Amino acid sequence: MISISFEPAKKYNTFPKTGQTLGGRDSLPTGTEEQRFLKAMQETEYDTMYRLEDNHWWFQAKRNYVRRILDIYIGRDKGRILDLGCGTGRMLALLKTYGRVFGVDYHDRACRFSCRRTGPRIVRGDANRLPFKPGSFELVSAFDLLYHQGILDDEQVIGQVHELLADGGYFLVTDSAWDFLKSRHDLAVMTRHRYTVGELAGKMEKHRFEILKKTYLYGLTFPLVAASRLWDKLRLGRGPLEVRSDLKETGPRLNALVRRVLSWEARLIERVNIPCGSSLMILGRKR
Repeated sequence: MISISFEPAKKYNTFPKTGQTLGGRDSLPTGTEEQRFLKAMQETEYDTMYRLEDNHWWFQAKRNYVRRILDIYIGRDKGRILDLGCGTGRMLALLKTYGRVFGVDYHDRACRFSCRRTGPRIVRGDANRLPFKPGSFELVSAFDLLYHQGILDDEQVIGQVHELLADGGYFLVTDSAWDFLKSRHDLAVMTRHRYTVGELAGKMEKHRFEILKKTYLYGLTFPLVAASRLWDKLRLGRGPLEVRSDLKETGPRLNALVRRVLSWEARLIERVNIPCGSSLMILGRKR
């Protein structure tokens, strides 16, 4: 039986009680209108994500991208896998086909959704101070995590991942791209920073990762996304707008069309790197 190396007294086979936190920080503080608003907004985004993840074109495309890269560079039966910032758990369901997967998220609502979707190996923890021993995993993933305001130092997190990986282990990252795309969507999802491929790959190389793949994603939808975000910025300059993310139900015909287009792009990244897109993907191997 495979055993995972947790720090003492920090393993949970079921979701911990509300209020228990691993890694040092307490949950989002309450006591002011702004803090209560941010927490409620996060919970609304998790509810929407859980409802849409199975069928929405954006999420389906993300799973296609990840599946292609894992199949090409890593393969099945990779042993122990850790998904940082596992959210509502849909990517965990994909990763389960590649090894024995564990999930970590800071938000209790996300952990509850993940437990419902994939089972009990979910830890409520802080990516800034991960509660695992060195060399515990063969693959660590961070899907749209490093951009978040909750990440105090992205390089510290990358350095921790390097320590958590066994020799020759892999770190797979997807994240938001291009700071000029910041809009009210980023306010809703608490964006700290949007990266370029070169910037994030450089930080990974600094922490002794060999870069195997680096590409932008959603290149074929990028012109529409960029136009929408820039229009949002113009409207913000004229007065306050409702803070909300871009994540919403898409009509079935449009959803199917965009899904087919991005499915072709997922096949394309097997051979080339997409030069521009609203998200990015980098795969590194521990040196």
